[in-house]
Amino acid sequence: MLASSQSDAPLVQRTELRDVRLIAVRSKNQERPVQNLRVRVDMDKWAYKAEPGMLLVTLRTEAVYFEQSEQVETGSRKGARVGRVIVTHLAELELKDDPSTVSRARMAEFLERNLMFMMYPYVRASLQRYAADVLLPPVVLPYLRRDVPTHAITDGPDPEETNEPQ
Repeated sequence: MLASSQSDAPLVQRTELRDVRLIAVRSKNQERPVQNLRVRVDMDKWAYKAEPGMLLVTLRTEAVYFEQSEQVETGSRKGARVGRVIVTHLAELELKDDPSTVSRARMAEFLERNLMFMMYPYVRASLQRYAADVLLPPVVLPYLRRDVPTHAITDGPDPEETNEPQ
């Protein structure tokens, strides 16, 4: 009876954060002065592995810098990509019960509603540091809000509005 009631409990009650560390960094800048920059940040690439007693989660975050220009006659916005910073973090959590009790739905909810908030300070610090290392302006990330998807946390051009190469 205890096992089934524990498996019905939210995942946040069955885990304990043990470590968050940066495991990969990629950054690039075109090394030319740019006047009007916009940044788009995507924090929606998750992967996880549940093992007995442990939950390992990676989060890949990408900040893409665009030179923003307005074309007055057409009213359209175009932006050329001028820089990029990608950081990947690993969170290690203690899992207090059998990993087979963790459903995909419960894991997705836990990642978006709980673990994102735990990892956010680490992501923000890494983006600031590695953007500065390649002479890009710092990324100022807004507060996280539970009612806004994490892939939409910053204001920036939509991919369809850019002329960046794919």
